[in-house]
Amino acid sequence: MKNFLLIIFAAILITLPFILFNTMEMFQGTDDQSVEVIQSIAPDYKPWAESLWEPANDIQEAILFAIQTAIGVLLIGFYIFYKRKQKVRSQI
Repeated sequence: MKNFLLIIFAAILITLPFILFNTMEMFQGTDDQSVEVIQSIAPDYKPWAESLWEPANDIQEAILFAIQTAIGVLLIGFYIFYKRKQKVRSQI
């Protein structure tokens, strides 16, 4: 019961700002923000590198980001699991 209440409380804390405030503008991509800042500072600036491939739409970009996040979480989880097993084996 205690864990269930903590999960509900965490869910409320996560969703409340999105319900109360229009925060989607705050989460604009840093790529877009950096282009705006660079153009305001140096309008003649030309990038020295370009993307090899850009996603066709926002959904593809979100899916690729989610896959990248999942791979990172799996690697960190594997490392933590491996180190715990290693510690348990050394205690035996």
